[in-house]
Amino acid sequence: MAFTVTEAGKAREYKILISQISGEIPSLTQLSSRVIGFNAADNLWFTKNYESTPAVITQITPSLLHPAPSGPVTNWLKFTGTVGTATDGTLFSTGSTWISHATAGQCAFKILASTAATAGDYATMRIRARADAADANATRGTMGIVGGNFSASANVNNHGNLIALQGYAQPNAFTNDGTANIVCGVYSCIDAGGSSAGRRWSAWFDTHETTKASGGDYLVRISHNGTIANDGVFTIYNGARMPVLFNFEDATGCLVDTGDAGSTKAGYLVVKTPAGTKKIQLVTT
Repeated sequence: MAFTVTEAGKAREYKILISQISGEIPSLTQLSSRVIGFNAADNLWFTKNYESTPAVITQITPSLLHPAPSGPVTNWLKFTGTVGTATDGTLFSTGSTWISHATAGQCAFKILASTAATAGDYATMRIRARADAADANATRGTMGIVGGNFSASANVNNHGNLIALQGYAQPNAFTNDGTANIVCGVYSCIDAGGSSAGRRWSAWFDTHETTKASGGDYLVRISHNGTIANDGVFTIYNGARMPVLFNFEDATGCLVDTGDAGSTKAGYLVVKTPAGTKKIQLVTT
């Protein structure tokens, strides 16, 4: 069951269901500035931080969840009120406080969810960011609308591996007889139908480093740590819509736009085309 909470002087309603809460739960007479309401019969409570004087609860009435979940639900939260303007988080936040973990394998959030559907898509989490106002700068390139911002940072010397985002697709030992089936660790896509005077890339790899790692420093590394050989490094579906393989934006570094590379044959790269396996000759000066 959810509750609609009407606060004195505030035209806001919050519908939250949190069940099976452990620890001491205050009574209605012990409500602090962080607690909106508590229902002893159903052992439910819900809280909110106030920036000013705590409002006085004038009414707590049962209401239906919207949309109502099917089946038994525990630890379910739904926010329908007006959010705040704090830059450190308006719904869930630790503010400027870092929550320290000392045991290997710990995590701040863990969600285990599965689906029994036999068609359609399923996602454990769906996060959306939407632009509701135009970029005020004439170049339209000064603001960013980011769906998910992840960072792995260091606060000590000799830190461990820093990986901001990991993606695992794990069919494990299960087989699949579908020829259209796809297993992919990372998928990136642009969905656009309008015109643009700017630029579009489905993926962008960048570095802002000011020092060079002595063991090797590259933008992208591709590796194979499995136990069986695969078919190659890259596979490209052109669809007769990609006229060039690369576009070099400047003629420096790895690109020399004039001159002769030499004539002494010294190895080759192996590529596969619809016409079969081909070789790209390498030469030395």
